[in-house]
Amino acid sequence: MKRSIISLAMLPFLSVGMAHAAEITDEGQLIIQATVEGSSCHFNSNGGDSAIIDMGTISTSDVYKIGIGAVSSTKVWNTDADSIEIICPSTVELKNITFSPTKFSEHPGLLQDDGGDTTGVGFAVDFYNTATSFVNINENDQVVDVSGLKGESIGNEGVKYTLKFDARWARLAQVVKAGDVKSTIKFTVETD
Repeated sequence: MKRSIISLAMLPFLSVGMAHAAEITDEGQLIIQATVEGSSCHFNSNGGDSAIIDMGTISTSDVYKIGIGAVSSTKVWNTDADSIEIICPSTVELKNITFSPTKFSEHPGLLQDDGGDTTGVGFAVDFYNTATSFVNINENDQVVDVSGLKGESIGNEGVKYTLKFDARWARLAQVVKAGDVKSTIKFTVETD
């Protein structure tokens, strides 16, 4: 019987403790934090994501002086207008660039107009993969090693790489016609 009384005596104290515990509420927060980083490199907004090599005008008589499937000896290149700037973090280096021209002519390595060969005139395009050497863009999905391309430190922003191109006129057909010619080359930059 003593055991029962002790049990009964303890029961009211337990109930009171539970009642007080139920009235006290504490709130807390779980904060989840992360940073989403974009592509490691980006185009310089001033330089844009494209460049135009303005070949100017060439007369059909000058194109006829070029052999069919051959290119002129004169390169057209302007360091300011014909370059694209890419900015990468200082811990990232350029590795490869893959070039994908819209349309090649039947002549190896010569680009024709994006809409087809309507004038008999096209281009040969070179890309400077180092400060002193270049490669001819002569196949689709062409991978070019750019690990030798040196960038310019721009402080906290990272490193600026300048991609330079030049082009030459090409004769694609026996008959040459007057008209506009435009060739587009898309490219993908790969980093380490």
